[in-house]
Amino acid sequence: MSVNILNFKELDVNDIEFSNPLKVKGGSYVSVPKYNNEPIYIQTPRLLNKGFSKSDQRCSLELELDNTHLNFYDFITNVDDFNIIEIQKNSGTWFNQDFPLDVVEEFYKSPVKMARGKRAPSLKIKVPLSKGNIDCNIYNKNNKLISYNQVKENSKVLTVLHFYGLRFLKQQVICEWIPVQIKVFQDNDKDIEHS
Repeated sequence: MSVNILNFKELDVNDIEFSNPLKVKGGSYVSVPKYNNEPIYIQTPRLLNKGFSKSDQRCSLELELDNTHLNFYDFITNVDDFNIIEIQKNSGTWFNQDFPLDVVEEFYKSPVKMARGKRAPSLKIKVPLSKGNIDCNIYNKNNKLISYNQVKENSKVLTVLHFYGLRFLKQQVICEWIPVQIKVFQDNDKDIEHS
């Protein structure tokens, strides 16, 4: 699958445009974001993998954002701020009622988990499943496909994320970033990163 990956450092968050929320399978509504009329795909920096958590129904991946990734952290949180304002601004059109900003903020669920104690903030992303299996290609540094359980905790991962949209549930709005591809750099990798 060939996707146009945008450089998050050059993406102007204010140019993201959302569709009206559309009903999707499962009964929730999703508002789809576009950037220059294209779906939004970005590549993360190399982030520390804090582990997959997987059950039959759901799977998520937690990636640590340490202080070398401030620009990426800013990008993700700027998208959150923009989303909240857009939801508030469009709530009349989308839901036939105007929601005050503080209500939207309360309902809004960011993928960023704030830092606690000595832990850096992290990005928690939902990994798509198909019939209970992870529906996302995971590669090692030699571009060989590997299974998610071969990914060691605290290895570095480079992830292509699709900003899937804003999912509206009864009492919350979830900002969904979905990994389409994950590349893993395990401990024994001494390659120099080309960026």
